[in-house]
Amino acid sequence: MNDESLLQAILNTAVEGIITISEHGVIQLVNPAAEKLFGYSASELIGSNVKVLMPPPFRESHDHYLERYRETGVRKIIGIGRDVTGKCKDGTEFPMSLAVSEFTYDGKRLFAGFIQNLTARRQAEEAEQSLGRIIEDSLNEIYIFDAQSLRFIQVNRGARENLGYSMDELLEMTPVDIKPKFTVESFLKLTSPLSSGESEQLVFETIHRRKDGTCYNSNIHLQTSKSNGKSCYVAFVLDITERKIAEDELRVQRRAMEAAVNGVLITDPSKPDNPIVYVNPAMQKITGYEPYEVLGRNCRFLQNDERDQPAIEELRSAIREERECTVVLRNFRKDGTPFWNELSVSPVRNSDGELTHFVGIQTDITERKKAEESLARLNDELEKRVQERTSRLQEAQELLIRKEKLATLGQLAGGVAHEIRNPLGVIRNAVYYLQQTQTNADEDTSEALQEISRGLSNSERIVGELLDYARGPQPSGDAVAFPFNEALLAALKMVGPPSSIAVNRPESCDVFVFADRAQIERLLANVIQNAIQAMPNGGTLGIQCSSMDDRVVIEVSDTGEGISPADLEKIFEPLFTKRAKGIGLGLSLCRRYAEQNSGLLTARSELGVGSTFVLTLPRAKKQVTQ
Repeated sequence: MNDESLLQAILNTAVEGIITISEHGVIQLVNPAAEKLFGYSASELIGSNVKVLMPPPFRESHDHYLERYRETGVRKIIGIGRDVTGKCKDGTEFPMSLAVSEFTYDGKRLFAGFIQNLTARRQAEEAEQSLGRIIEDSLNEIYIFDAQSLRFIQVNRGARENLGYSMDELLEMTPVDIKPKFTVESFLKLTSPLSSGESEQLVFETIHRRKDGTCYNSNIHLQTSKSNGKSCYVAFVLDITERKIAEDELRVQRRAMEAAVNGVLITDPSKPDNPIVYVNPAMQKITGYEPYEVLGRNCRFLQNDERDQPAIEELRSAIREERECTVVLRNFRKDGTPFWNELSVSPVRNSDGELTHFVGIQTDITERKKAEESLARLNDELEKRVQERTSRLQEAQELLIRKEKLATLGQLAGGVAHEIRNPLGVIRNAVYYLQQTQTNADEDTSEALQEISRGLSNSERIVGELLDYARGPQPSGDAVAFPFNEALLAALKMVGPPSSIAVNRPESCDVFVFADRAQIERLLANVIQNAIQAMPNGGTLGIQCSSMDDRVVIEVSDTGEGISPADLEKIFEPLFTKRAKGIGLGLSLCRRYAEQNSGLLTARSELGVGSTFVLTLPRAKKQVTQ
């Protein structure tokens, strides 16, 4: 191969672009690499001025530069080389490195330009610079240190500002100088998996100490790399002090919830049916359910079938409206036993104010409920006792006033009765005399005398009642055994029921009673008289007699209008009467007669049906006819 062939082969295979020009700038030769760089073919370039490959302002000054070189011989670029800008056929520009040499061929001065495209290098440099800026400006702390000496090679601004050291100070330090928990030996042991190739990355947490002596928690990602051909470590460090504080706070809060005696549950309303996502141990203790039996369920399962409690609707409304509420619910434990649950619900929101969860605080208030119920019962009982005591005091006061009034009334009644009895006796004697002497009196006169006699009997009865009432309660000293039937007949004869009254009495009442016969006859007469007066238009007078053990029971009933419940409570009180005639002492004396003879007189009545008076007397142990 001759020299020319060798030269051509070199030009054709050269990686760099090669262009030769004359001393006037006319292109003489273009190799394939130059064609590729500029996008022109060699035929398009040969014979053209080389400035076609230059963008402004280089194009305009190129001819002047060659001319001055020819005149002065002063070189600017020849033999030196520099970075310039080239222009492609399509008008795009690119950075390039240009080295120019001068040579003579066939007696002519020529220049050869050797061209390299700097685009990739510039991009790499820019990328490197950009990466450097990113590393420098990173909020995380980034450290690069030598794998052998452990001295820092580079520390970014975030790390320098947090530590408080300058870059010059850090270049004289190692990671051990800012890690109080490590020695050189322990740090080398820690990084040994990286140095041995066993691991590609280490992640751990430690403490960093600042220049002022304060410390902070750090999360470190450590990996190996190369710097200027030497092995190094790159550490990406995150200051996790705030996270640690938050974690500690959460840990304290969680421990507080787990130690709380109140049940705590958290629900997630973003999920279907607002399920429970957390329960504390107290919740398990209160309800008897294990956490796995509760998580994922709506807390309504604690209500069993009692879903109609008024407080449930209040709770539902609060959840719909995302507000706080406190309700008392009847819940059930796992074993089915009920308990009273005071539930306080509060919404939990994120920093944007959006609802994320509900927190429920449960308090078993069963014992408090029992205490409240017991206190309520006690209050009711106390109130009842107070009312009873007040009623008794009122009754005692009324009784005392009544006794005082009745004592005064008794004195007055006794005096009046004594004053009236004598005139009545005179009148009765006069009537008797007239009845005996006027045997031939006409019918009207005889009827008038009988009417006077009946009025005298009624007046004497009233006077007798007044005197008996004035004497007051006295035990009967004339109690004897006598057949009740005889006393009944005497009372009926004393009263003389009119023909409008039908009398139903037992054909035989052969029992004996032990009492004051006169008082019992007067008692029966008074009760029968009251029954007759209750039937002004006629009716039926019923008398029944029965005995049991040592008592005799006599019932006297009428078919009158009856007595109201309010009046029934007062009929045995002195001076109480609903009739125009009478002074209201009859039934009071009747009850007194019954009590004086170890008996009892009561009454029952129904409006529109009639009344019944029940007399109970002691039965005689032996029957003796008087």
